[in-house]
Amino acid sequence: MINLPELKDIIEYNKINKYPVFDLINCDLHNIPKEVFELDHLEKLILSSNKFTEIPSEIKKLKNLRILILYNNKITRLPEEIFSLPNLEGLNLRKNRLTEISGNIKSLVNLKFLFLEENSITNLPNEIGYLEKLEHLRIDSSIQNLPPEIYQKGTRAILSYFKEILANSNVPVNEAKLLLVGSGNVGKTSMMKRLIYNIFNENEYTTEGIDIKKWMTKIKSNIDLRINIWDFGGQEIYHATHQFFLTKRSLYLLIWTARTDDNLLNFDYWLEVIKLLSAGSPVLVILNKIA
Repeated sequence: MINLPELKDIIEYNKINKYPVFDLINCDLHNIPKEVFELDHLEKLILSSNKFTEIPSEIKKLKNLRILILYNNKITRLPEEIFSLPNLEGLNLRKNRLTEISGNIKSLVNLKFLFLEENSITNLPNEIGYLEKLEHLRIDSSIQNLPPEIYQKGTRAILSYFKEILANSNVPVNEAKLLLVGSGNVGKTSMMKRLIYNIFNENEYTTEGIDIKKWMTKIKSNIDLRINIWDFGGQEIYHATHQFFLTKRSLYLLIWTARTDDNLLNFDYWLEVIKLLSAGSPVLVILNKIA
């Protein structure tokens, strides 16, 4: 552990020699020494694994800063001044106590990586969509205003999602996700084609994996509604993958037949899977048969 006189000597030495990198890793510090903010030549500042609860507004003095690493502290909020750093390319805030990120993050137009995991952030600001140079965004999967299927696709998909929200901020998004689930050969694909194309093929091919189709329909006042229909292969070999795609905020169609005892057992299986993964999403149970 560094004592205060040693720390001041280290800071002064850096100031004289103008090293572009300065680190105070695991020093058991509760506050960032104010002398650090006099190092206006710094390009990389590493303050990981201390006990900081806040970042002083003096951070704005470090105009040349490109990388700021604040991993593993106790920071509860960010000062607005941090968003005035014009050259910042990397910001690591992982493992702190942040509950939100300001929409002013859009000002960090040169940001290439942003790490936010292991905080208490429940929502991301839509303004993240403005960060066109961002290459690596690391967030927890529990972010509430980000659909899981977008989260799983990574940084570019996440940025595109929020950019689309910004572009259509005054336009309602009339879109829904409909999942057709059930055992193999119960008629899920036939049901999907009946809904979309109003056709029926008695010799329908069995779905392998997942088939996704778009269904455009109308709702009240003749408003267009886009429904993304996910047709899941019901064979047992595909069961292990369902946990990655059965999501919240969806409508489920559980399709089954009652021809054999196995179908009755499978009915219970699918109800349990939906209950476990859908977090209370509505379910329509459809008994499918040919008269």
